[in-house]
Amino acid sequence: MDENDDAASVRQKVIARLTALSAHLSPDLQICVRAAFGLDDELHTQFYKDRLRWAEGELERNTRTVRRRIDDAIVRLAELAVHRLTPGTQVRRPPPDGRWHNAEIRQSLALDQASPDALELRRIVADEDGVDELDLALTLTSLGRETRAAPSDAGIDVIYGGRLRQLRMESTDRIGYRLVLPHPLRLGEEHEFALRLRALAEREMEPHLVCVPKHRCDYCEVRVRFPEDRLPARVERLTGVFQRDIADPHHTAEQLQLDPIGEVRTRFSHLTPGLAYGIRWSPLR
Repeated sequence: MDENDDAASVRQKVIARLTALSAHLSPDLQICVRAAFGLDDELHTQFYKDRLRWAEGELERNTRTVRRRIDDAIVRLAELAVHRLTPGTQVRRPPPDGRWHNAEIRQSLALDQASPDALELRRIVADEDGVDELDLALTLTSLGRETRAAPSDAGIDVIYGGRLRQLRMESTDRIGYRLVLPHPLRLGEEHEFALRLRALAEREMEPHLVCVPKHRCDYCEVRVRFPEDRLPARVERLTGVFQRDIADPHHTAEQLQLDPIGEVRTRFSHLTPGLAYGIRWSPLR
């Protein structure tokens, strides 16, 4: 800031600073920052309650949850600002539960192709220096109860961001694997990678797509596209359920609506490791 700046100049500099800082946050927290401070031209003239309503629609969450997420976003912004103003300062953060965590996971499944096509994109953050590989896992829920999976069933292709190493069985249908990174990450450094799952084309899959994070996960988006001529009668959102409840028809779940082109998308924040988040649907007609 310059002491000769007028109000308009100050505002533009503050907006630029907040925008730059928020770029380091997860997508849901970026939405919260935009709503809290009215950073966009179409938002800054609205009343706060109107911006809250906009954020509720963008995040698909209720007012209480959005207010809590806005509080989280403001705290994270303050931490980032302090860290960048005084690079040597140690910012107080909750202790990490591992060497790295998921800042963002995006899963998508296209069921209107010749064979189902699944894609997973991740952005992770190192919680210590020297992170050079990731411990991941995939559950093949399409296998029958009497069939035991094998590491060769994983059918995982790395599109970018690493090399696949050491597939191993963790349970009857859960396959663990390591992703070797291009270089060791420093504390706080981010890394992105993308995976394609080929195994879906070789067997009939169960009617759900879920994320069950092994590590802390700040944000997750799950998206499914259905054939226009074979739409499910019901689509539901699963939020933090036990894995045994994913396919249980008696487990209560929130109903979702398909959009006009047969797609559905839902988003989650602050996922609990070991629980399932995603979408399930009735058998396609």
